[in-house]
Amino acid sequence: MKVTLFLGAGFSAPFGHPVMNEFLAFADETKHIDQGEKAFLGELVLEARRANSFLESSPTNLEDIVSFAVMADRIELGSGAPRAPRIREILRKIYGQTADLRTYWQVCSRFCECFGLKRDETWKDLTIITTNYDLNADCALYYGGNPAKLPFVPEYIGQTTKQVNSYLYADRGVPLCKLHGSVNWFTNTNADHCLVDAAVGNVMEVSGKKLESIPCPLTYDASYTPHGDAMIVPPSFLKPDLSPELASAWTTAAKALQESHLLVFVGYSFPQSDTEMAYFLSRALAGNSHLRNILIVDPEADAIVHRLKSAESPYGSHFRALLKRRAADWTLIKVDFSNPAGEKNH
Repeated sequence: MKVTLFLGAGFSAPFGHPVMNEFLAFADETKHIDQGEKAFLGELVLEARRANSFLESSPTNLEDIVSFAVMADRIELGSGAPRAPRIREILRKIYGQTADLRTYWQVCSRFCECFGLKRDETWKDLTIITTNYDLNADCALYYGGNPAKLPFVPEYIGQTTKQVNSYLYADRGVPLCKLHGSVNWFTNTNADHCLVDAAVGNVMEVSGKKLESIPCPLTYDASYTPHGDAMIVPPSFLKPDLSPELASAWTTAAKALQESHLLVFVGYSFPQSDTEMAYFLSRALAGNSHLRNILIVDPEADAIVHRLKSAESPYGSHFRALLKRRAADWTLIKVDFSNPAGEKNH
């Protein structure tokens, strides 16, 4: 049975990363961006608030705020340098940080337990699609002994100032499609390919007594420097043209959706504003005759499924008929692929 996991922002919440409507509050408190970057975000908030008198929007929603900034760049109404590169750098820093190293791998272990994936056994017929920039899916696969396979040919790079003991990715691994880029993908005008920092190095635990393995891009200590502009698509309603690498991610994801018997959405809320994703999912699934179940795993799964089945939903009758739900945090449940909704057999 071919299974596709579609991971949204809610998947990364247990790792300590904010969902979009919590981003600004998180940015106010985090130490991973400086005061200048926090002031920059404040300026974007004010711009969105002023524009609200002409276009109904939320000056606290990151997508609205970034959309106004991107449009200003597009029509050259911004002051000074384009804001998009600076936005990408802030996103890289925030979604590149980790929780306490002592708990980070514990959350990764829950991924294996949740989906019944045994460590170091080949996970056949599994594909992961994610809208997240972070490395949590990458690390969960790495922890399980089945490193991710990227959908393009990268130019691997790694930190030279740390001891490198392994790498996040493998040529034969679980396909991982990161639709909006990644904190460890970098564009470089001097390279023909996307640069990917795949190194896993050793760092001291807080106690100073134990070495912990962690992907080098996640350490963010004084020795780490980015290798170029992060290849990240900011959360804007105004989508840019896709790079060849991102185009490969979307194509590979679409093929997996067309061949899946089971599609599991984890922490994805199906935001009404994301019409692009609705068209993508519908177009890819339209060619699938094998799909038997669509499972929504989210604490708000009941409300999400109710909305998807409502008259306002953009999804059709066949999509709605396949919907099942598990209303819980993914770290607290186990999903049996043969009985995804956990229904009791009488």
